[in-house]
Parts: sequence; C-alpha cells; structure tokens
Amino acid sequence: MNPADFSKARTIQETTFLEDLDDSQSKKLASVLDELKSSTKATQVYRGVSRENLISKLTLENDAAILDEKLFTLLFYFGEKAKHYYEIEDPLAKSLRYLKCVEDLSPTSNEGIFNEILHSFNNCEAAKKFSKIAPDFFSFFQNSSNLEKFNTGIQRLGQISRDYYLYFLHTIGHDAFSKHSLLVSTSTNFDVASAAGNYVIYYIIPDPLEKYAIDPISLSIQKLEENLMNHELPTYNKKVNYPTEYEICVRSALFARSILGVKNNTEKTFIVNPHIFSNESGSIINGLSIDQSDFEDSLPETAYHRGVVLTLDGHYQTIEKNN
Repeated sequence: MNPADFSKARTIQETTFLEDLDDSQSKKLASVLDELKSSTKATQVYRGVSRENLISKLTLENDAAILDEKLFTLLFYFGEKAKHYYEIEDPLAKSLRYLKCVEDLSPTSNEGIFNEILHSFNNCEAAKKFSKIAPDFFSFFQNSSNLEKFNTGIQRLGQISRDYYLYFLHTIGHDAFSKHSLLVSTSTNFDVASAAGNYVIYYIIPDPLEKYAIDPISLSIQKLEENLMNHELPTYNKKVNYPTEYEICVRSALFARSILGVKNNTEKTFIVNPHIFSNESGSIINGLSIDQSDFEDSLPETAYHRGVVLTLDGHYQTIEKNN
C-alpha cells in the first residue's frame, strides 16, 4: 500500500459534504493503515470502476450530475455486487436454467454450469488456451458421465465448490455466463485495477480468504481443492488464464463493511469510508460495524434487484428488497 495514495484523503463528514480529514481522522486512518500493513489476516485487493458504472448500479435515475458525496455515501452503504444482482431481474432469475439465486445448488443448476464449461472449450478462445495448460480439468468436462459426480460433489461441498468452478466461466469472459455471474473481479495489482476504471475501490478480504473469494493460486485454497479431489472433481492445479492480471474473484459482493475507500485517479484524492471513524467502527480487517437496518427498504432506490448477506455459518443468502 503506497502512503502517497492517502496524502489527499477526504471523507464524507457529518455535514454530509466531502471534505478533508480533520486531525483526529488523520490519526485514525494512519492507525488503520499501520494495522493493515502489519496484519497477516487479510488480503488487500483493488477494483477499478468508472463513475458512470457506479451511478448505473447505485441509483435509479442514472444521473451523471449526482454529487460525489451522495454517490460515495451509497457505495459505503450498499457496497458493490456481482452482475447477477443488477443484470438479472427477478422474473427472469426465477426462469433461469441455472443460478436462479445465490442459494441455487440444484441438479439442474449444476448441470447448466457443467454444460457451460464444456461448451466454452469449443467456443471460447480463452477456454481453449486453458485446456492446453490444464488438460486434466479440460478432459473432466469432456466426459458427460462425470456430470453426476460433479452434481454430487457440489451438493455435498456447498456454495464454495460451485463458486470455485464459476471462477473459470467468470475469468474467461464467457458471454453466455456474464450476466449470471456471482463473482466480482478484483486484482492484487493497483495498476491492473486502474486500467478498468478511474475510481479504484480498496477492498479488504478477511481470513480465511476462500470464505469470501476464489483465488486458485493461493495457499488458502488448498483445503477446498483437497475436498474436491476427494470427490474426484478437477482442480485448476495453480493454473490461471491471465496470470499478469493477479485476479481474485470476490464471492457475490464487495460488502461496505470491508471497503477501505476509493481512489480517484483523476483528482489524486482518496475517499475514506466514513464508517471507519465512528466510535464503534470495529476493525476493517474483520469488517466495520455499519447500521444497515433499513437496507431492504432502501434497496429499491438503487438498480439492484436484490441484495446478499453472508450468514454466520458461511452461506450466502439472498436479500429480497421491500417494494
């Protein structure tokens, strides 16, 4: 983390205006950054987005003139979610062959994922490239008799195993899958993220990483891959299509409680998540404490068709908006 990133730090003050940090806030931010620097219990990633992209998801008006303080207030409350939550409307979601919702581990859904991976090897150049560096992964999906094994394994191992395979479809840019995605792309490399958008979200993934994200080359994924192999399912074997992108796919959403802030590359400013400065903020490493008691009631004011929550037992669960 480059200290220069925070030399022009601002936040949304109690006045609701975007202003420079006061002395106590500067000290608090320095303390948070020191904690992150010394911690081995979190992974920092970056996500580049355009202002227009944030506006299209966080507002209904799609108003280009929206003030930054309003836009960032929405981001630090609702977070940013995977395409499934804003590209797929509720009636369409219920009619889908697979991934009707984040809880969907049905045989029909698992078959759809299996078939999309199989078809990608025939129709997607990135998938064809991957088949050459991971032949065992490729050959598994060429054999239709493995479908039953695939379905059984995912149902036994749960959402994390399904999302492990969704990583493949997500990262190859498979067109048919794109709008269904339950993953959010991030990178451990700031420059890679900056190429995707002028605003760069600084996001903190708590440990264990695999509970919150999929990174096939991390050591933390080893236990999951051992479980997959015990069910005779294929693994990536530390292979990825685009190693120079340093991609980590966050599961379902960038939750507001784990957003450190946003770097505006044009203005060279850093907008700190204001919840860091509340008296009972908690730790950014474990997730900030944010009052989201009216989340369901406020969700219809955004372009998100539904929300998502991570339950205490580690499952992702749909939040229906109150109309």
